[in-house]
Amino acid sequence: MHKSTIRQGKKRRAGKKTRLVELGITLDPWQKAVYDSVAPVMILRASRQAGKTTVLAAVAWKAMTIGKTVLILAPNFKQALLLIGHMPRGKKQSEITHESGGKILAIAADEVGSRGYTADVLIIDEAAHLDAEIFRIVRPAVAATGGRIICATTGTRSRTWIDLLSTRTDAQIITVPWNDCPRITHDHIEDARRMWGDAYVAREYLEEPKSDIMSSCQLSGHLNPNLWVPYQARRGPALA
Repeated sequence: MHKSTIRQGKKRRAGKKTRLVELGITLDPWQKAVYDSVAPVMILRASRQAGKTTVLAAVAWKAMTIGKTVLILAPNFKQALLLIGHMPRGKKQSEITHESGGKILAIAADEVGSRGYTADVLIIDEAAHLDAEIFRIVRPAVAATGGRIICATTGTRSRTWIDLLSTRTDAQIITVPWNDCPRITHDHIEDARRMWGDAYVAREYLEEPKSDIMSSCQLSGHLNPNLWVPYQARRGPALA
């Protein structure tokens, strides 16, 4: 099993930001890593307000401009439109097309409405809020294209189907704690800790608990929602 881990402690990692002029956004170093990834399967778990939706929009836009079809799935239509709204001409639209022939479609998770699509990239936002049945219905969208699957969720929330997907040999798992995001202040985190405690901060902002549970989570080979998984790329046994 290949595993690489990046740790930073209390101080944020220094790194050059990347400006995407066409989208009018600037990517943090961790967002640039997600943007540049070509992993067939990616599981992205990010702190609240880290910029998950922004980087998913950037990934979708890049794929569309080279002629790919991108399907964005979210628990509800409003959430799907929020992601596509980060793009030029994307406000209040469920579909964007490009002169390259590529397009982006935004749909809500529905046992009937999620069927029948074909995509080169399948992006599932707030994936932990979706039942396994929805994933079974939408997964064939990339069957004929051999397309990518990107599942993103906030905090430590998970689902059994996400845990299983993470065990594929070609899966890349990226976890982003609050201190990888320069916009989240230490004062905000400490205020949250004062009001709701360490467990809340660990769950919602992915702060590493001061214990040894991390090692047991790493050895498990799964994304246990109750345990900390550090920022990493990991490979595990294949999913049948």
